[in-house]
Amino acid sequence: MKSTGNIKAYPAVILFVFVFLSIFVLQNTGVLFAGNYPDPTAGREAAMVASFLLMALVYMVVDFYFLKKMKGWLKGVGVFLGVIFILLGMEGFLRLYDRANPAVYRPSRALLWEITPGLAGVSGSDGRFQVWSDRYGLRTGRLDADRELSPADGEKLRVLIVGDSTLFGWPLNFEETFAHYLALEYTGTKEIEVLNGAVSGYSSLQGLLYLNERGWSFNPDVLIVGFNNDPFIEPVSDKKRLDAAGRNSTVYSLYSLVLFRVIRGLILDEGILPKREGNGSEAGEPRLSSGEVSRIYEEIIAGAQSRNIRVMILSLPLCDEGGRFPMAEVYRGTMKETARLGGAEFVDFFNTWPRDGPEFLDPVHPGPEGHRLMAREVARRLDLNEEP
Repeated sequence: MKSTGNIKAYPAVILFVFVFLSIFVLQNTGVLFAGNYPDPTAGREAAMVASFLLMALVYMVVDFYFLKKMKGWLKGVGVFLGVIFILLGMEGFLRLYDRANPAVYRPSRALLWEITPGLAGVSGSDGRFQVWSDRYGLRTGRLDADRELSPADGEKLRVLIVGDSTLFGWPLNFEETFAHYLALEYTGTKEIEVLNGAVSGYSSLQGLLYLNERGWSFNPDVLIVGFNNDPFIEPVSDKKRLDAAGRNSTVYSLYSLVLFRVIRGLILDEGILPKREGNGSEAGEPRLSSGEVSRIYEEIIAGAQSRNIRVMILSLPLCDEGGRFPMAEVYRGTMKETARLGGAEFVDFFNTWPRDGPEFLDPVHPGPEGHRLMAREVARRLDLNEEP
């Protein structure tokens, strides 16, 4: 009886050790490519515990009727299959939970993460705002969540936004964001259609990949591009993360498991392992070098011009009081020069407003007033079709 009791405990012990060691290896080799992947585990912990208890109960029943009668290597095989059964059962249970309670973001092999299509008022971050998305994974307002894009016919001015959390509108509801205000501020002769393809945490490299993956297929008349994340310091660069996702299918497969992400989040949140996520000042390397940023924007501009798409590159609002972002000015200069050489428009919002003004929520993210002022300036340029 004693040995049977030990056998019952093996699956739980093996499961914990496996996941803990996997996280440790990935965290400390810099391969874990989701440093900026906002993947809240709220609600999933209870689902994970419930699924484990259910699978453990089933395992105990199987153990009582079958495993205790086995001996030697057969018992070892039975324990191994029991571990696999528990893991698969928990993963299946959590995926059903995710289907009923989708997260704002989901893993993507090409982009690392992306907005989950078809969101209907899902709470973002700490619940301060809600996210709606259409079938294309574009952030929308509630009324446009069921829209189906018609082929571009020139009757509407179709504007595609590609960017990071600023242009996504974190942490605001859609009606307080740049995309919404742009549609309101535009007074041109055509009806405007704004497609918000910005995703929190994206770099310009992910923006380029997004365009190649699906953005160009929307056939926009105007492309608006803006990223603040490129110079931020991370444990590893974006190129290494993307290479790991594309080259190492084992790494991506592991991170695509809901069970792994939930347990990883719990372990890191409890401080058992340190979070290695850059915030702009930690030791590490920039997500992208200045030279890489120049080449990326060159490719974006060339891709747009070959499709007869007007390009507007935004230097996004960033309050650099106190020198918190020492490389921001360098990257801004790179963007401006690349835009000039490529014949693209450059709209500069860098250090436009004081940090303690109503335009900012924090040094990186504008509030509703900041979004409205940005949209007003961009809409003015669209109205006049003027060159900077």
